[in-house]
Amino acid sequence: MRRIPLSIEYKVYKFTNHFVTELFEWACANPKTINNEKLPDTISAPRLKKIAKHFPRVRKEMSIISHLDRVNYIFSTYRYYRKHYPEIMKGSKKPVLFNENTTTALHDAFFYFYDKLLDNEFFWEVYNPGSTFITKAGFRTSIKSSIKICPYCDISLITRTDTNIDHFLPISKFPLLGIFWANLVVACVNCNGNLNKKDRYRLPVLHPYFDEVHESVKFDFNHNEQTVRLYARNKPTMVARSKGRGRNYIWLLKLDERHEDSWPTIRETRENLYNAIKGIFHTSKSDRKRYIDIINFYAANKIQPNFGQTSFTKLNLDYCEDRKIKGFDDYNEWFKKEQESREAFFSSIGAHR
Repeated sequence: MRRIPLSIEYKVYKFTNHFVTELFEWACANPKTINNEKLPDTISAPRLKKIAKHFPRVRKEMSIISHLDRVNYIFSTYRYYRKHYPEIMKGSKKPVLFNENTTTALHDAFFYFYDKLLDNEFFWEVYNPGSTFITKAGFRTSIKSSIKICPYCDISLITRTDTNIDHFLPISKFPLLGIFWANLVVACVNCNGNLNKKDRYRLPVLHPYFDEVHESVKFDFNHNEQTVRLYARNKPTMVARSKGRGRNYIWLLKLDERHEDSWPTIRETRENLYNAIKGIFHTSKSDRKRYIDIINFYAANKIQPNFGQTSFTKLNLDYCEDRKIKGFDDYNEWFKKEQESREAFFSSIGAHR
């Protein structure tokens, strides 16, 4: 639950825009082209011609796309998504959906591009010359070097074997985004499909490439029942939709369900804070300020440095904020027992004198 710093590793697939653009430019100029060995002769773009000659399946998908109704509109929609993707996430721009037949045809084509071309060295040599070829598994590994924990849930480790590349907007509904770099997010297998997202989506929604998710999604702690829930809030510096986008983010990733058993993970932080403040625990306002200063110091030095590197850092940071806002009434029983034990100890000493 954090914004991912967009280093060059995350934009590794930006070069695919050239391939998709040239494909649609060809389809617009060559409607209803038959799939045969002569198809490459109709292609003026040298790079696309090389790919079409090398991959028979690409020729097949090109022919199918050229037969789609309103292919010019489909191309303009692709350009719209590429230009306004962040605004669609924020709700300031509307998504565009196609009818079932068009969506199915585009899905089959773009899933093939995603599944096969992104892992093909020849495709890289043609459309991304001079770069180091990297497979999707290699892409996941490169991300692992900078982020250790799933940016969606803040629970699971990012590993080569337990991590997937997630289509943030599902390729089944938004096939034109099948190989668009900003729609590809490395996440744990649970968030990506085994338990959560699958083909679901809801817009507008927070996105870990463009939003400080941790500032709009917060944990709430019920100390009596020892339960954890999530809620969304408006961030003053964000658009007014941030609260609704946060709710959609929680729903999309089923974060409430993922964190419903998270209470035990804050016990160490809870006890560490208790031990840190027990020596100055009083009810005066001056001591309360000292208490808050101790919590701030603990959060800044013991938890914040691990954000994105160890599990549940967001949960524990929010717990520290919860302690500052709600006070420390739930610690009263601890302090009371400690005081009674101290008094009993000194009473026992006095009784033996």
